[in-house]
Amino acid sequence: MSIACICVLEYQGRNLLSCTAILFEKFAHLVEYMRDFEIETIGMKKTPRRCSDVKCGSRLKDTVLDWEDALPPVEMNPAEENCRMADVVLCLGTSLQITPACNLPLKSLRGGGKIVIVNLQQTPKDKKASLVVHAPVDKVIAGVMRHLNLWIPPYVRVDLFQINLDQYSRPSRSDKYVKWALRVGSVHRPKAPSPFVQSVEVSFSDRPDLKTAILNKQPFKLKRRKQITSAMIRTPLFGS
Repeated sequence: MSIACICVLEYQGRNLLSCTAILFEKFAHLVEYMRDFEIETIGMKKTPRRCSDVKCGSRLKDTVLDWEDALPPVEMNPAEENCRMADVVLCLGTSLQITPACNLPLKSLRGGGKIVIVNLQQTPKDKKASLVVHAPVDKVIAGVMRHLNLWIPPYVRVDLFQINLDQYSRPSRSDKYVKWALRVGSVHRPKAPSPFVQSVEVSFSDRPDLKTAILNKQPFKLKRRKQITSAMIRTPLFGS
C-alpha cells in the first residue's frame, strides 16, 4: 500500500477549510476569527476587538493583505516546505493570481509531485496541473467523499447578536409615556452589520392596539414614545 502526501493550501483569508475535518494545525491557515462583516482595517493592523480567551484579551490583528503585502513567515515557511514534500497539491476555489501564494503549488513539481486545480474559472496555472476541474468546490469534494465512502460532518455555525433597549425618560404624573429605543445588532460594534439576521419583528402583547413593527433594513432600530410593559421580538435567521 502506498501513502500519498497531500498538501492543501488556503490563502486570502477566505476560511474555506473551517468546516472540514482537517486539523487546523496541519495546514497553513491565516484566520483565527471569522467575521461576517467588512473589517475596518487592512495590512495586519489592530482591530477594535480583542481575543475572546479570558487569559489573553489582547487586541486582534486583521489578516487582510494589501496587494503589496508579504505573507506572514509563520504561515509561509511551512506552506513552502509542505509543497516541496507533497505528492499532490490541491488548489481549491482560488484564481491562483496573487503572488507569492500562487507559485507555491509549483514547488511540488520539482520533486515529482502533481497539481490538482478545482475552480470555476480558468487559472494561469492550469497548464501546469495534472487535473483541472471547472466546477463548484463543494460539489466536487462532496462527490469525492461519496466515492471514498466518507462522511462529511455538518458545519454548525455559532454566531451572536445583541438586543439593546434604551429608555430616555421616565413616566411622570402628567405624562405616562416613555421614550425608548430598541436596537438589534452585532456584538462586535454598533455599526457592524449582522448578515445572518434577515429582519426583526416587534410586537406588544400588552398593547393589542399597537401595530406590529417590522424592521427589514439594517441597522435594526425602533424608536417609540409609548407606555408598554412587555414586547416580543422575532428574528428570522439565514440558514435556520
